[in-house]
Amino acid sequence: MSKTDPKHGRWILPLVIAGLIGFTYLFVEALPPAAVEANDTGDTVADGGDGDTTDTTAAEGTDGTVTTSTLAPEIAQFIAAVDDYTVRTADLATEAQTINGDWDDRTIDFAGARDAMAQLETETNALTTEINATVVPADATEAWNVVIASAATLDTAAADMLDGLVNSSTSEKRLTALETYTTTAADMAVGYDLAKGAVGG
Repeated sequence: MSKTDPKHGRWILPLVIAGLIGFTYLFVEALPPAAVEANDTGDTVADGGDGDTTDTTAAEGTDGTVTTSTLAPEIAQFIAAVDDYTVRTADLATEAQTINGDWDDRTIDFAGARDAMAQLETETNALTTEINATVVPADATEAWNVVIASAATLDTAAADMLDGLVNSSTSEKRLTALETYTTTAADMAVGYDLAKGAVGG
């Protein structure tokens, strides 16, 4: 550059830009690292390397520590099935009580009660069939055999309720079947919990 260059201002802008860049760099470096939120759902899926996945659950202890447990795919599938059966069994028991109560109070007519009990029998039979076909881990076999036996009793009670309504002149058979249905559903809830506990669920 010539010492006689009259345009001294042409070098001011590059110097200002360089200064701003340097200041920005120093400012960003001084910032604290961003906090990363932990996933509190507790559910992750890990690849076992052979294409299979395993479910990992996390639980927070009273001291704030987090522990994880990994379930094999067949165990996770079994637990999910049992959770579904648990909800359905409870819903069916509630439905059985509702139908019989409505009929006893005559808030529904005979045809309505008959059709509702027939539907209950169909759904109970479907549940029983699924329970019998469930693939059960070895550790839960003993508990599940109790569930299977209870499901058969539930299925029979549903059929007896309908038969008592349609073919009996009194309410005795129907109400006895309702009581059996309700108590058996409660027994099955216990059996579901025992089966899950046997596999660590």
